[in-house]
Amino acid sequence: MKRFAAFSTPLLGGMHMVTRSLRKGLAPHGIEVRWVCPAPVPEQSLHDPVYAEDLSWGDVVPTDGADDASRGRCLTRYIEQNYDGVFAHVFGGPIEMNTCRYLPEKILRIMVVHLNSLATYEFAAHIRNYVHCTSCVSPRIRDDLVSKYGFAPDRTVSIPNSIDVSAYGNGPRTRRDGVLRLISLGRIEDTQKGVFWLEDLLRGIGPGKATLTVAGYGPALPELRRRLAPWGHAVTFRGRVEPPDVPALLAEHDVFIFPSRYEGFGITLIEAMAAGCVPVSSRIRGVTDTIIEHGKTGFLFPVGEMGDAVSAVRKLDSDRDLLCRMANEARERSRDRFSTEKVSDQYAESVMHVLVNRPTIAKPLPLEEWKLPSRFGARMRGLIPVWIKSILRRRLENAASMRI
Repeated sequence: MKRFAAFSTPLLGGMHMVTRSLRKGLAPHGIEVRWVCPAPVPEQSLHDPVYAEDLSWGDVVPTDGADDASRGRCLTRYIEQNYDGVFAHVFGGPIEMNTCRYLPEKILRIMVVHLNSLATYEFAAHIRNYVHCTSCVSPRIRDDLVSKYGFAPDRTVSIPNSIDVSAYGNGPRTRRDGVLRLISLGRIEDTQKGVFWLEDLLRGIGPGKATLTVAGYGPALPELRRRLAPWGHAVTFRGRVEPPDVPALLAEHDVFIFPSRYEGFGITLIEAMAAGCVPVSSRIRGVTDTIIEHGKTGFLFPVGEMGDAVSAVRKLDSDRDLLCRMANEARERSRDRFSTEKVSDQYAESVMHVLVNRPTIAKPLPLEEWKLPSRFGARMRGLIPVWIKSILRRRLENAASMRI
């Protein structure tokens, strides 16, 4: 059996969820996946019962120094001695990513890109020549990397994220009447996730027409509580939701609201679809429009155009047969395309292809010279106010969607 290290830590979040899926899905293909990170592991991982099982199938690599170079060298040696390959998540950690430039030639390297942002792309470009294959979680990311960042088309693939669809039950959704139940689930943050637009959504729907559950946590939570306070008991804040509780929570609701400005994929979308919770989502070109079939498995609206989102919610509210039909179409689509088994087959195919047809990549850099690469452009982008970047991204995204 081949052993692959996935550079992640056992924490609640998309990257470690991907590592979990890789471990489960690739085992039948003869590939053991373990999470690996340089010491120290986050304290939350050590004491939270949610991660107790995960701690049994990962490695915290001891280091001989606290500086980045010492940690990087120790991680590189550990991988060389114990593994056949690595899955390197971009922004899973700069030390882990940079290790790809120093690993010996025998170690197979697959880079996984999760987000369509300039910072993500620039960091990936630093590592591009030191990996055998790059896997992108959406077609949008693959297209961007190939067309704008010099990634080789034959070594850059699009493989979506996956979920364990068995956790979401097998029975069809039946028609449900009463007040429409909306839910927003995920990191509560506005710059990317657009959570403050939930206020506009509720205002447009009107009082007494729907309830909203806000599940998750994040830096924008206090301000979002303040903004949604006028709706009183119509809005419920659930706080953090553990992964095992997600399927049941989503199944209790009718419509999933996803107002993000940008995303690499949107794993909560396929979770909602698997639960029969119809998504109403921002149209993010090459991302959400590859997950949702507009008008059949959910509704898409231009980024920030909450009037269109309101119209979609009203349509589902007024036609409960349509809501039920779309809920079941969404469940089927999630199972057909995003199950752990089907996605893992794609990863296994990529791994086997690279093992048989291993491409030539850049020679590893001298381990004694280990250092992090400069982040070109990051400082300049940091001078641009967040609100300006949000407006620009919204306009560019909507303009791009209109050209398709």
